Amino acid sequence: MKSFLSKIYKNSFITLLRNTFNIFPVRINKYYLDKNISMSDAFLFRTDNNFKTIFRFSDLPKFLYGYKKTSINLCFYDYTGYLLKEINMDKIDIHNEIIIDKDFFQGKETYGHFYLFHNISNFDGKKISISNRCYLGFSMNDNKYSYVHGNSYVKSKDFNSGDINTDFSNTSLFMNSKYIPQENFEECDKIELFFANPTSKTIKLKVNKDLKKITKNCDIKFVLSKVNKIEILSNCKNIRPMVFTHKDGFYDVHHC
Repeated sequence: MKSFLSKIYKNSFITLLRNTFNIFPVRINKYYLDKNISMSDAFLFRTDNNFKTIFRFSDLPKFLYGYKKTSINLCFYDYTGYLLKEINMDKIDIHNEIIIDKDFFQGKETYGHFYLFHNISNFDGKKISISNRCYLGFSMNDNKYSYVHGNSYVKSKDFNSGDINTDFSNTSLFMNSKYIPQENFEECDKIELFFANPTSKTIKLKVNKDLKKITKNCDIKFVLSKVNKIEILSNCKNIRPMVFTHKDGFYDVHHC
């Protein structure tokens, strides 16, 4: 009976109904966590408007579990979901750093996201789930970087099969997920909100009165000014923006 109830509880359709009618809603799908996987956020990068991005990451399989033959796979997409670049790095240290500027994409000025997946060539089947939250730094006009860490799980790669999975974040049939950042923005000259779609579906998103759709594997930016409160409404149960605030020529980045 317990096993039967557990299967019902994990059923995606039942989860959708619970979220739609707000009956013990489930924001995050945790059932991937018992798998042998490397989980990744959708890490934001910017090469637009004189921005460049620095990405710092660790070799977690080596650092945490002592694996020697490790590598990483990085996949970069622009905001339309177009694959810009894929990198496989076999020689990595415990701590690593990559600079992402317009020259990194052959002069392309854009924004988007990327995924980091760990690989273990001598994987022994040990039950591990790795989430490399990493740090991003953003520099505009070659000024000092403003740093922020990753936001939420979006995709995973299975160490055994290499399969890519998504949908850690659950959805609803209705736009009934409201989020209001606990921050007053009225002194900011400009606010930029960057959202990455964390699901395999098209989701709806309203920021204040501006309603937009985000297709799978895509990003969207909202630009606001002279507002004191931001209200985010969506049918995605776990979507949070990366926030850039600008005032008097200075900027800061954080997520909320």
